[in-house]
Amino acid sequence: MVSPVPLHGTHGPRGGQAAREAEQLARTLDDPGLLALALDARFLQSASRAGIGAELVALTAGAAHLATFEVLGHLVLVQASSALGDLAGADRHAAAADALADRHGLPVVGVFTDWYAALRLAVTGRPDAARAAYRAAAARLTGPGMTGLQGGLLPLALLSLDPTAAGDADWGPHEPWVRPLVLLGQGDRAGAQVALDAAPDSPRDLLLEARGCLLALAAVELGDRTAMARAYGQLLPAADELAGAGSGLLTVGPAALHLTRLALGLGLDEQAALHARQALAVAERAGAPHWAAAARSALEQPAS
Repeated sequence: MVSPVPLHGTHGPRGGQAAREAEQLARTLDDPGLLALALDARFLQSASRAGIGAELVALTAGAAHLATFEVLGHLVLVQASSALGDLAGADRHAAAADALADRHGLPVVGVFTDWYAALRLAVTGRPDAARAAYRAAAARLTGPGMTGLQGGLLPLALLSLDPTAAGDADWGPHEPWVRPLVLLGQGDRAGAQVALDAAPDSPRDLLLEARGCLLALAAVELGDRTAMARAYGQLLPAADELAGAGSGLLTVGPAALHLTRLALGLGLDEQAALHARQALAVAERAGAPHWAAAARSALEQPAS
């Protein structure tokens, strides 16, 4: 089956344009399979996923020859629900995907639902169980359909549980966005500043906000107002989401918590209070007591 985790985003417009053209053409034909394929292509080029997932499920439900697309629709909805901290919704779609996988002999589906299960443990404040679950899930990242899910993903998932604990690891393609935190952990502030300055624009994929939050942490620690302002602008559209959770793999917590720290570092006290309230709402919706406590603590801080 096609991976529901597009981790190779590009900056150019051609992919999205081609996907939209394919979808428009498919809608003129009476072929659900072709439309499902076109929707899959648009999903790979889109940051707006819930509608695509819901249409895939509705289009393919009960059609055995389109079972892989029905599974994909549910996995897309796992991602979309996770991003919003709607774990009850994500649970329903993960269970539906697993049931279809059992019925149609699609063992690769369990790889993705295992990663979601680890993410769920992280969101609900059980880091030790999440570490074990991530390691177990990573052991299954072999075979067809796993492209984009291997290099550096386990270290990144473990780092997401404690972003202050970055150390030497094989970070794979995530290296440029983790390196500033690694160097800060080694006490090399000058090197961390160089690495922060050198960090490229992130691919516009489902880990965009997670990478942005890692750079935001480094920018705040270094007091780099230019980098803080840039990170603030990048994360603002995700203020009501769990950063990175739209991947269905990992999260570094409510984007609004990171926005709170950035706003405080920039002297934007009113915006910081707004983001702390947003973070509390996201954390409570997700059933994440550790992030709710962090948001309450931020709200209690006196204005500068």
